Amino acid sequence: MPPSLLLGSTEATPKLKTKSVIPGPTYTTPSVPMPKTPVNKGAANLRRAALFQDSPARNGSTSVFDMIDSRKTHSAWWMKRLSLVKQAASPDTGRVSDYRQELNGWIAELEQGSVDPAILKKLALFCRQHPVNEPMSPISPALSDPSSPRLHSKTSPSLKTDFWNQDKTFDRLFSALIQVLNPSTSPEALEYGLIVLWELIECQSPLLEGREADMFSLLLQIRYCADGDVMQATTDFRDALATRIEPVYGLTTMHAALRMFHGSPSSNADLKDNTYAFGLIALGKFMLRLPAEVLEDELPRLRDTLITALTDQSSILVREAAAASIIAAQLVLQDEAHIFTLLDGLPEDKKNLLAYLFDKHGARGVVAAGPSGIERLEKEIRRLDSRTSTPSRTN
Repeated sequence: MPPSLLLGSTEATPKLKTKSVIPGPTYTTPSVPMPKTPVNKGAANLRRAALFQDSPARNGSTSVFDMIDSRKTHSAWWMKRLSLVKQAASPDTGRVSDYRQELNGWIAELEQGSVDPAILKKLALFCRQHPVNEPMSPISPALSDPSSPRLHSKTSPSLKTDFWNQDKTFDRLFSALIQVLNPSTSPEALEYGLIVLWELIECQSPLLEGREADMFSLLLQIRYCADGDVMQATTDFRDALATRIEPVYGLTTMHAALRMFHGSPSSNADLKDNTYAFGLIALGKFMLRLPAEVLEDELPRLRDTLITALTDQSSILVREAAAASIIAAQLVLQDEAHIFTLLDGLPEDKKNLLAYLFDKHGARGVVAAGPSGIERLEKEIRRLDSRTSTPSRTN
């Protein structure tokens, strides 16, 4: 026995050493997530694309037409339209049969090939005086969202959609107008014909649904007239449509029209190159309105067109316009390595050129000082538009 346990022992009883217990981690039962259907990336992108809204209007304007009207300098074509609009009277209050017969007479003149500017002026005023009292078609991005409020024309209408649809009145008018607006028509008639088309977009837009491809093809073809005022008018049209049409649909439709135009024969190479550059800029304007997730899906579909235009050896204007469109894509994605991956097959020298242009136009993120990347790109596009709208002396 240890001495300390004997009777009479004076030794202190040693204390037993106890092992300190270190509290262990506390475990909680993890919450089991509820089962859910995996997210479909394609459907999610389409839902995002359906939620587009118009950019904030400048100077309190509520219409892209008002934005164009607020420019400090106006084209000669736009001034003609303003002068004609001032002649517009209040909506007609007469019998439907009276102005139906009058309208049918003007359409018959167009169908017979008559392009009298006086008739075109009357048609433009008639369309303006009798807007359609219906929600605007998907040519307006606000209706891409089913929950968005219904939009109506700003003026008090006197005609209903049934009037324009009866006897296919609107179809006949639009088809006849497209037929007479060709490069062989006089510049004056082309200008007033475009004014009629402008008023159709402004006042009868619900009836233009599905006709965007025809309008894009028309804008590309009539530029062969080589008239400066008409070419500037097509630029005004392009900018208005690029702002108003739902961007995914507009990008796809414009791209198809541009490819068809590029593959068609032409006896004037300079005008064709100018118009091709004009269409490439339109692609860039649509891309600027796309979310990054949607543009990632759309850019590979434009790859062949953009690479071919960027490596074009016949026109520096085509190359510059293609570069401007790719800069627009970079401003949206903000990732040049990803841009080059999506544009697979781009030559190395063009990658170096684009990297330089991205830096020059402030497309690599936030610019510390000076204008933003969007402002620099807009300035570049205005420069290119000035060149595409100025026919050469040989033309």
